[in-house]
Amino acid sequence: MRHAALIAVVLVLATLAAYWPIRRAEFLNFDDPSYVTSNPKVLHGLTSAGCLWAFTTIHASNWHPLTWLSHMLDCQVFGQNPGAHHLVNLALHAANVLLLFLLLRRMTGGTWRSGVVAALFALHPLHVESVAWISERKDLLSTCFGLLTLWAYVRYVEGQSLKSKVQSPKPAASTSQHATRTTHYASRFTFHVSRYYLLSLFFFALGLMSKPMLVTLPCVMSLLDFWPLQRFQLKTPDSRLKTWFPLLREKLPFLALSFASCVVTVWAQHQGGALATIEKVPLSCRLANAVSSYVGYLTNAVWPIRLAVFYPFPPNLALSGQLPGLGLLVAATVLAIALARRASYLLTGWLWFIGTLVPVIGLVQVGSQAMADRYSYLPLVGVFIAVVWGVTELTSRWRHQRLALGFGGGAVLIACLACTRLQIRYWQNSIALFSHAIEMTSNNALAEQNLAYALSLKGNQPEALRHFDAALRISPDYSAALLNRANVLALQGSPDEAIAGYRAAIGSQPDYEKAYYSLANALALQGKLDEAATNYLLALKYWPDYAEAHTKLGNLLLVQGAEVEGIAHLRAAVKIQPDAAEAQCALGRALARRQNFPEALGCFRAAFKADSDYAPALNDQAWILATQTDQRIRNLPEALALAQRACQVTAFTNSGYLDTLAVARSELGQFDQAMALTEQAAALAAAAGHATLAAQLRSRVAAYRVGRSFTQQAHPLPGEPGQKSITN
Repeated sequence: MRHAALIAVVLVLATLAAYWPIRRAEFLNFDDPSYVTSNPKVLHGLTSAGCLWAFTTIHASNWHPLTWLSHMLDCQVFGQNPGAHHLVNLALHAANVLLLFLLLRRMTGGTWRSGVVAALFALHPLHVESVAWISERKDLLSTCFGLLTLWAYVRYVEGQSLKSKVQSPKPAASTSQHATRTTHYASRFTFHVSRYYLLSLFFFALGLMSKPMLVTLPCVMSLLDFWPLQRFQLKTPDSRLKTWFPLLREKLPFLALSFASCVVTVWAQHQGGALATIEKVPLSCRLANAVSSYVGYLTNAVWPIRLAVFYPFPPNLALSGQLPGLGLLVAATVLAIALARRASYLLTGWLWFIGTLVPVIGLVQVGSQAMADRYSYLPLVGVFIAVVWGVTELTSRWRHQRLALGFGGGAVLIACLACTRLQIRYWQNSIALFSHAIEMTSNNALAEQNLAYALSLKGNQPEALRHFDAALRISPDYSAALLNRANVLALQGSPDEAIAGYRAAIGSQPDYEKAYYSLANALALQGKLDEAATNYLLALKYWPDYAEAHTKLGNLLLVQGAEVEGIAHLRAAVKIQPDAAEAQCALGRALARRQNFPEALGCFRAAFKADSDYAPALNDQAWILATQTDQRIRNLPEALALAQRACQVTAFTNSGYLDTLAVARSELGQFDQAMALTEQAAALAAAAGHATLAAQLRSRVAAYRVGRSFTQQAHPLPGEPGQKSITN
């Protein structure tokens, strides 16, 4: 027991040592926006509306409500601090390591062998993707619940064996602890629903609601029945039938859940457009890729030096070219079956690996990847079991077995730790990750596109364009690359080229809501408001909850005089994304124009809560508080503080904000300061070419000079936030 406790502590410390650098990693531009950073449902934290959404949405082409709830909880507690999100992933991985160790030890009685398998699981670099990628929380959660499912199942089997122990032959005195354990498991089987059986079923359901890859777990249970639980009777056909039928019967509820999960997953992926058609990826290509991927996972497990976040599906892949790999897989399977009686762990380990990869091996092609490191997170456990138990058995007659295995195993684990630390360096940010992927693979359009997008966000537009062009050379109809390249052209002052790019992106993907949105923005800047409105509406057609499109369309409609429709879209925007400062501020301005100052102030305060440095909200709220004479609204000290903050945020360079601050000071009787601020505002307006505004501000200086505050002067639109149309 002391050895087990020591191994558990070492496993946790080694896991933390290997992965500790992820606390400094950033969010990535690959899936993280969908799962966290640009997902308002998640960013709001755990809300009743969010929880309902989690259980009813197929966002990201999957139904995995517990994964959504996990991300919501992170945002509730940590906000958008990527380091904290990463550390939660690390904690889950460490928990999985411990669960695997305890599960194997309980089933086999082999403390050290279980510890080595758990250590390989903890430190192997193929698992970096699952741990260091925030969006792969689903991998960690589903594996955690999967291991808990197996733990509860083993406890259930132990209970079954105790009930039938009186019918089992008493083990000989020389029988080992493991043999005694398996003799108990092999006793006559009688199905009895226990609390551990129900608990196992419950954990399995939770695992499927985290990631549907667990659908093959009932098959893993059957493999464990064979080894190490040894519940199969293989002596006669009659004994096999009497044993196998009840074993199958007890798996039926698990199989029913798996079937339901498969149906929901295929439907969700079809609805999300992630499911490739047989015309696009023929069956022969899928079979060839499946063989290639199996061999690839095994190769990377042994020699993990060319790992990448994305492996593009190889073009013109033929099954005939994969015959050597297919021969290897068949030979390994035949060997495992042939040694099933003498080395049962080989069959269990090998089929664990083969079987748990089936849902993601590409027979049902989802996405454009050939394989993915994250898919090996749970399947590699089977390989580790087969290798560790096999090496131990093969060296059992060595004179210095423990010493040799200790040095050899230690060297392998240290190498794994070093490779994992190296691999984590590539996961620190999107530029490092996709630059590495381009080096490790060829014709990787996705890596080129994502690298270009990351570079554009850093302001390196020329280099970004180079990689966008590289992505489009590989895949000319790549809609994301077309869109983001057009965005760079718009930033560089080439609106016509940008508009052409947006139209090309739409031509490639007619339901691409972001392309319609960007096209609408570009058209609005050119004054083509009707065409812009049409494209905003198309964006909303394909994504009704597109808060930014509601905001832009609402503002555009207000400019066009469609006040009711504009306010309706702005209300929709703040309902979808209550913490969107721009939408709240736009709605507040519209309400202020209609003299609805209490609700307008509520919007400005919501914008301030979302972003305490959002200058338009600070200024507009200050204007209302300073210029309204209704004492239920008027609050001069708060107006002064907000106006001062708006000017500080903009470095006292915005004439409208300086004017608001001057107005607040005039209402407080601070006329000297009001005059100085207004003169500064007038100078800025004149320098910007706003002669009319400059003249208006100078007239206010004259009024302040004779002691007349702003509200004591005649002004055409009482309560209208000052000069917003030209200063913001």
